[in-house]
Amino acid sequence: MAVIGNRQGSIGIEKREWDLQTVTASDYTLEITLSQEQIVKCRQEMDANYFMRYDSDGLRIKLYLTQKIEEILKEHSGKDGGKVADINFAYHNSVLLDKLRTRGEFIKYGQWKEMNELNRNLTAMLKEEDPHTGTNNLELWTTPKCAFVSIENEEFYNILAEIETEGEKGKITLFEGRSKVAEAPEPTNVIWENRDFDRTRRWGRMILVIIAVCVVLFITFLATVKAKAMTNELIGKYDESINCSEMSHMYQKDQLSQLAADEWVDYYTKGGAEMERMISPTLSCFCTGEYNSVGDDAAQTEYTSSSGEKIKTCSEIFSDRATVALINQGVAFLIVGVNFVLKVILVDLIKSLRLKTVTKETNYTMITIFVGQFINTAVLIVLNNASFKDFDGGNGPLSLIFFVGTETDFSVNWYRTVGDTIMKTMKGQALWPLIEFAMFWSIMNFQRFADRGFTSNSYQSKSPSVQAYIDLYAGPEYLIHYRYAMILLQISVAFCYGCAMPPLYAIACIAFLILYINERLLVCYYYREPPAFDEKMTMLTLDLVKYVPYIMLPMAFWQLGNR
Repeated sequence: MAVIGNRQGSIGIEKREWDLQTVTASDYTLEITLSQEQIVKCRQEMDANYFMRYDSDGLRIKLYLTQKIEEILKEHSGKDGGKVADINFAYHNSVLLDKLRTRGEFIKYGQWKEMNELNRNLTAMLKEEDPHTGTNNLELWTTPKCAFVSIENEEFYNILAEIETEGEKGKITLFEGRSKVAEAPEPTNVIWENRDFDRTRRWGRMILVIIAVCVVLFITFLATVKAKAMTNELIGKYDESINCSEMSHMYQKDQLSQLAADEWVDYYTKGGAEMERMISPTLSCFCTGEYNSVGDDAAQTEYTSSSGEKIKTCSEIFSDRATVALINQGVAFLIVGVNFVLKVILVDLIKSLRLKTVTKETNYTMITIFVGQFINTAVLIVLNNASFKDFDGGNGPLSLIFFVGTETDFSVNWYRTVGDTIMKTMKGQALWPLIEFAMFWSIMNFQRFADRGFTSNSYQSKSPSVQAYIDLYAGPEYLIHYRYAMILLQISVAFCYGCAMPPLYAIACIAFLILYINERLLVCYYYREPPAFDEKMTMLTLDLVKYVPYIMLPMAFWQLGNR
């Protein structure tokens, strides 16, 4: 945690140094919110004062707002010199921008019929009126939602940024209404079409995001429950309560071989399976010893029972164990695959929230992907294998939900089954960046090859427009939030279970090395140039990492205290 705190401080210092050495569009720009009532009052004041009556509405509002802000700066500073360099507006026009984006897609792919239909719809929408206010869409779409105000002087920028009105910090009075003043994001960080999306609709869609994640995790839950039930059926019949090393001291090898063969006969030919009794430890211990001595050949080796019958004693147990290993490997692949599906779903669903900046969108995406993948990777599989009978007597809600689990503690069998699956899953997660790149690179190049008519002529293309050609050959977008989520997942799982399974630390280190090399090369040669991000996502990631030890400490105490 001390290292993380030091790194956060270093990032803050580096940001301030960079900020002093560079000048960007947002350095002297503040965002000021404007309500529709304030704009109506502004127009009334402009008309009453005959302010630039013959100019366009947008220019009049811009210059009149400039005048008002300069008056506020003079009032709060007590001196002249507070000048507004420029003002840009965001409008209540998300519907219009979405339609124009769709129109651009139609033009890009030469869908002229659909474009003409959309043009007619847009023309009709411009004339539609709100039945309550009588305002048509054209007037609504040209009404500012907020203003990005650039100040010429740093002194007056600080005055406006720290302004206080009637005890409310960061608020100013404009046109008989209160406006919030905040630091403006970088222009490339703003998602303009999302500026007028109201909070209620966002929360409604956030609920849909949570439901979608729960549905995906529930599917994983059902699959792992089925896998655990199959495992219980295959190996739950073998009694492994006795330590095999103790049994080797109790019996000679010939005696143990005969006892194991007799147990096989009793269970498989004399009705033991129908009685649903467990198979004696003599069989599993003998077959484990034979596997360690001669390997897989023990499955086909015949052993003599006390009646003189030749029996392939170890064939069934080896088959059952192999099937269980395949099931565990399948569960590991399933978890990695569901993690990828969660990423794909959440990237699109978080976009549907229509957040105002790229930073907010990426932060939300990173957190939801990490939480979903952590539950899918490190929580569900543990709960599905857990038995809560000692906790609620087998009649409580936990026992009813997680009814197939058999493990009550971090036992040897837990590490052999659940721990092994977690290890395999994290190995898959470590290699996933390479698998993902190979998969999408192959798809991308196949699409380009098909665009050239399956020829080697790079000047031949079926793309209907230049933009369609650029989109095909420019490479995919860089999803930085997904990379941060992968880092958090590796750290969290390694710290959660690494105390008892130290190889998880090595797997995490290898994963970071693969991710570092992979991303360094692909950002240069594969992905499109990403937008300008601020430091907030990195700082948020470091903040989240600081809470990982709080997960590790109780788990480590439980694991190390287990006998």
